[in-house]
This record gives sequence, C-alpha cells and structure tokens, in this order.
Amino acid sequence: MGSATARTRAREDIAQICWGGADARTLRLAALAAIRRAIGFDAYVWLITDPETSVGSSPLADVPCLPELPQAIRLKYLTVINRWTGLPHGAASLAGGDRGRAVPEPDVA
Repeated sequence: MGSATARTRAREDIAQICWGGADARTLRLAALAAIRRAIGFDAYVWLITDPETSVGSSPLADVPCLPELPQAIRLKYLTVINRWTGLPHGAASLAGGDRGRAVPEPDVA
C-alpha cells in the first residue's frame, strides 16, 4: 500500500476533482487515477447507485477478463455479506474485515 503522503495527496486530489464540476464518468476516471497513484490496483468495477432504490447504473470497469464481468456482477448481486444494499453508512465491512467472505462460492448457480 502507498505511503501516508501518497494517500493524503490522493484525498486532496479527489476533493479537487469532486469540486471540479466534471460529469460522473470523468470524475470517476480521475478519482481512480488518483487512487491508483496512491495505492495501486489492477482491476475495478464502479457503478453509480441510486440511494433510494439501490439500483446501479452507468458501470465503469477495467477487469482482467472482460467476458467474465457479467458473471462477477451476477455473483455480487447474489452475495449477502457486504452487499451494498444492506451496508450501514460508513461501514467498512460486515464480514469482520475478511474480504474473502464477501464473495460467494464460484459454483453459485
């Protein structure tokens, strides 16, 4: 994970991005670039979720195997742990920090 200085810089950059008036896609791409500079990652899926209905829209993704993205999304909808529709505001994890528990078994049909 990146240094504290890099993470602080990313937070500052993202604050500026958010106040810049960019459209949702441009904002997310710029925020992802700031986060990547700070901590690095090799894949992401980010969609906009309506806070009233929990319906996602406008997906933005960069994943290693794009043809598998629909299955990954399907599995995310099937998971109970860390499901975005049930997370209280500010909650880091309902899985006690165990991110592996948030993903259903691969053979879920």
